Amino acid sequence: TFTVLGALDEMSYFPALVIGGIFTPFEIMIGTGLAAVIVLIIVNVFLIQCKCIVDCFDRIPLYGVVALFAIILTIQTVSDGFTG
Repeated sequence: TFTVLGALDEMSYFPALVIGGIFTPFEIMIGTGLAAVIVLIIVNVFLIQCKCIVDCFDRIPLYGVVALFAIILTIQTVSDGFTG
C-alpha cells in the first residue's frame, strides 16, 4: 500500500511536466519504470539486510513524505518562476 499511495503525488506533477513540454509521455513512462526497478533492486538487495534502516523508514508517515515532495516541488517551481 505504501508504494501505491506514494505514487499518488506523481499524478499531481507528471501532467504539468508533459503539458509544459519538459518531458514526453513516453519519457515519463520510461523514467518511472526505471525508477521503480532501481528502488526495487535497492530494497531487495541492500535494505532487507539492515532491519534497523527498514524500521526507521517504516516510522515515517506517508503524509510526511507526500508533504515533503510537495514542498520541494513548490519551492523549485517558485524559484524557477523568478529566474526564468
